[in-house]
Amino acid sequence: KLTNTVLLYPNVHLKGTGLSSTRIEFISATPKAAFLTHRPAGYIPGLAIGCGVSGFTLNGQARANGHLGIDVSDARGGEYKDVEFANFAAGLFFNRLAQQHGQAYFNTVERCHFASCSTAVAFGGAANRNTFHTNTYTNCTRAFEFGVPGNVSETNVFINENVVGCTYRDWE
Repeated sequence: KLTNTVLLYPNVHLKGTGLSSTRIEFISATPKAAFLTHRPAGYIPGLAIGCGVSGFTLNGQARANGHLGIDVSDARGGEYKDVEFANFAAGLFFNRLAQQHGQAYFNTVERCHFASCSTAVAFGGAANRNTFHTNTYTNCTRAFEFGVPGNVSETNVFINENVVGCTYRDWE
């Protein structure tokens, strides 16, 4: 059980032993992210480079609680693979903390499953040139949210994405 935010430092990749064997329950009294990319003060360059997670299930308990699975803020070149996000307000949020000025570039989200989230993936700030490959979005209210204030995301690539049972998609 996880009760506070885990900071993902540059070049740190948190690996579980698989979706069926590593399960993290995120429980917190206040809305926050389970994981947050983090660049220490004075770290150069100005982005958290090479952060990532893989190989586990991350459960937020209830989509109405305001929790986020992972906040990818001011990060470049991260890999988020083979993760199941369940019951979050947003499974993955680009630049939540730095919506107006955040930068998230060249990150990869691959073979993830977003289930029963209010929003599977939300885009804020400049979330550009990120690649989404072979992910599944099931029973979420929104698969993608591009309407976050300050969002200037463009040139993201979506390959072989599977959206099933989501009630609202931005392209409709």
